[in-house]
Amino acid sequence: MGRKDSANKVFFSDPERFADLVNGICFGGEQILRAEDLTDVDPHPGRRTRDVIKMTSFGVGFAIIGEESQETVDYELPVRILESDLADYRRQVRAIQKDIRQKIRDKDLEIQTLSRGERLYRYPKDAKILPVVTIVLSAAQVWDGPRDLTDMLDTEHVPEALIPYISGYRINIVELPKLTEDVTSRFRTDVRQVMDVLRCAWDGEALIRLLRGNTDYQDLDEDAYKVINEYAALRKYGFAETNEGGKCDMKNGFDWIVEHYQEIGEEIGKEQEAEKNRKNLMEIVANFLRSGDSPEKISECTKVPLEEVRKIESQLLQQV
Repeated sequence: MGRKDSANKVFFSDPERFADLVNGICFGGEQILRAEDLTDVDPHPGRRTRDVIKMTSFGVGFAIIGEESQETVDYELPVRILESDLADYRRQVRAIQKDIRQKIRDKDLEIQTLSRGERLYRYPKDAKILPVVTIVLSAAQVWDGPRDLTDMLDTEHVPEALIPYISGYRINIVELPKLTEDVTSRFRTDVRQVMDVLRCAWDGEALIRLLRGNTDYQDLDEDAYKVINEYAALRKYGFAETNEGGKCDMKNGFDWIVEHYQEIGEEIGKEQEAEKNRKNLMEIVANFLRSGDSPEKISECTKVPLEEVRKIESQLLQQV
């Protein structure tokens, strides 16, 4: 887990913030979900993980709401989210099946009411599992990735009549740079301060207007400070003094950041360009590898160091 995921996980593990995030994003700011309604769920049901998962109670019903952070565009995200959500659904089904198997062993009278299919598959007709909602927080400046599974599918030669039968599995993307003040004003905890900085992080003038003279950033929780520093790429410039109550006085730090924002913007641009070049290089090497060329030949043709070619080859093999 990178520093951004770690800071994000600590921040949203707090039930007040988690409830605030859900209320602001899913319920338009209406206080539907309360912190006391939340219970923790293991975020590692399988190989695929989410940052934070909590179970919520709405009267007699329940929902599982997962949260992910995404700094850069992941073009396989619908499949990854599908795998994670499926793991949560599968875990619930297995719990029901385990209960039925135990009742069969105990010769519970309830088993006599089950049909042949219910006993065979260990799943009663009226059994219900809880819905899973995954919220993806994307800090990428532009989300140009797929928003559902169908965006990833090659349907060029698929008969049009067959298209309606293909399941899409839409994902819930919250593009932080595109949030507006109308949206962030829905939040009632320091989630608002964090989201406001993240929506302005790509716009120096907007960030200056937000931070200059804003007393909300003079007494900020340390966890919120860490998320802001990591996601907004301000860690090199930001600093804060922590008082006895664990709060950060960030006024001086942000004043200094505002004055040097042009330099920060240049650093972000360099990071983006480097990432773009890296992706292009991997694609070029991948094409050579698919053609059956050896790492030595690829290195000779592309002038890419042999060690780097082998490193990319290893990464590509791990993705298979």
